[in-house]
Amino acid sequence: MNTKIRMAMVLVLGMGLGCVADVSFTAADGNWSVLSNWDTGSPPLVTDQMKINSVRTATIQGSTVATARNMLVGNNGTGTVIVKGTLDTGWNDIKLGVWGSGNGTLKVLGGTVGGTTQRQKTVIGEGTAGASDRGTLQIGDGTLGGTYYTDNLYMFNSAG
Repeated sequence: MNTKIRMAMVLVLGMGLGCVADVSFTAADGNWSVLSNWDTGSPPLVTDQMKINSVRTATIQGSTVATARNMLVGNNGTGTVIVKGTLDTGWNDIKLGVWGSGNGTLKVLGGTVGGTTQRQKTVIGEGTAGASDRGTLQIGDGTLGGTYYTDNLYMFNSAG
């Protein structure tokens, strides 16, 4: 078969599979919307799995609507997301502090996570025996409130 035809077939077939990418935040502390803060050169799409590790903090500013298929915040490291705008993961997962030694924090400070028709599952700590993973969900800070919609909230204490 001609190489050009094979390449065209792979391209067309690949488009229908809905490719999912892992997208990692690379800035130590920065704005979610800045393209260079992501390893792929752009923020995650609603089809992407987003990861924040290695003592990094991503802030979703007031006018920003951020999306991701799944969010892993603090998986095998420390990560923080601050929501001052809107975070929409559709019906997918937000996991804070997972995979054995994670420490993930989600702060909703004047922003909104989820929505009345799209609610995600929230997992805080993985719950694996002997794991040292920790997660924190903070809504408001005494000055700013916040709105957090979820259908399922799972909190694990792996200490015993």
